[in-house]
Amino acid sequence: MGDVPAGLYEHLLTERLDSRLKRTAPDATEFGTLDPSDAHEVLTRHITDLTSQALRMAGGSDQAGIVRQVELAKPDRCRYCGSRTGGGDIR
Repeated sequence: MGDVPAGLYEHLLTERLDSRLKRTAPDATEFGTLDPSDAHEVLTRHITDLTSQALRMAGGSDQAGIVRQVELAKPDRCRYCGSRTGGGDIR
């Protein structure tokens, strides 16, 4: 069935996922559109997954890994983050 396990998924169609799905039988996939009223939830899940991967890759089993993770989480890394979101409190 390709390199995507069988199952029900609801993901954004990224370039990476698209390349994996190209190795899957066409009749095994179904695509829909992103409903504007649900977009924030779908994008939040997607960004959460990406953030988790980045933090896991930056981490480690020592204090330096934690420091790297905290540095990545600082709001000054994101131009859209600020004190109104509470993100400005990370030091």
